[in-house]
Amino acid sequence: MSLPREVSYELNIEWDGFTGGVVRRNGGIIVSFDTPAEFGGGGRALCPDELFLSSIAGCLTTTFLFFTRRFKLRLLSYSLTVSGGIVFRHGRYEFTDLRTYFKVRVDKGLRDLALRCLNLAVDFCHITNALKIGVKHDFSVEEA
Repeated sequence: MSLPREVSYELNIEWDGFTGGVVRRNGGIIVSFDTPAEFGGGGRALCPDELFLSSIAGCLTTTFLFFTRRFKLRLLSYSLTVSGGIVFRHGRYEFTDLRTYFKVRVDKGLRDLALRCLNLAVDFCHITNALKIGVKHDFSVEEA
C-alpha cells in the first residue's frame, strides 16, 4: 500500500441560527455542535471542546489501528478514554490538562508488540503533533 505524501481537508461551518452550528463536507452535514447549557447554549450536540477531544481520540485510534494492521497484531479489544481539564484564568478559558487512557487486550505473548503499536500511534498522531505548531487565522468581515 502506497501512502500519500500530502493530504488536505476543508470543512465548512455554518451557524445554525441558535447557539451552535453544523460542519459540512462537500455540502452534506457530517456533524452538529452546540454551546453547552452552562454557557447559555442549547446543549443539543457535542460542544467544540468535546469535538476537539474526539479528534484527538480518533486520530490516536486510527493511527494505532494502522500500526496493528502493519504488524499483523490481532486485537481482542480496544478502547480509549480521552479527557481534558479547562479553567478560566488570565481572562480566558484554557485547557490545562489533556489525558488519554488506552485499554488494549491481545493474545498472550503479544503485550510488547501492542505497546510498540501504542507508542508509534502517540508518536505519529498528527492531531496531537499539531498542538505544537499553533493555528494561523485569517479574517473576513462583510457589512450588509
